[in-house]
Amino acid sequence: MRRVLPSGIGLWRIGVASTLALVCVIWSPLRAQDAADAPIPETVRFNRDIRPILSDKCFKCHGPSASGRRGNLRLDDETAAKAKAIVAGDPEHSLVIQRITEADARRRMPRQGEALDERSAR
Repeated sequence: MRRVLPSGIGLWRIGVASTLALVCVIWSPLRAQDAADAPIPETVRFNRDIRPILSDKCFKCHGPSASGRRGNLRLDDETAAKAKAIVAGDPEHSLVIQRITEADARRRMPRQGEALDERSAR
């Protein structure tokens, strides 16, 4: 006779789910390290490559909330970001790159927190 939990999930499914959860917990830090060492892709995509960096470092002041947005600069939306701060294929003329690599700490972004590392700035 098969033992079934009240929710109808068999014990074997719980075992499989627990094993997958354990694999995810162990695998996540390894994947993060691999991602840091991975080469920069030849084709850069905003949502895959740029947005995650901006999300972690820039959205607090330049994100979706109009009330908290500074400098009238929105970086969470690709169209808005490209209209004001990102020049696709020309990082030297992109305001975002200029501000995150600024030598003057008073002008460098992000203002609060750590500066972006070299890989994020590329």
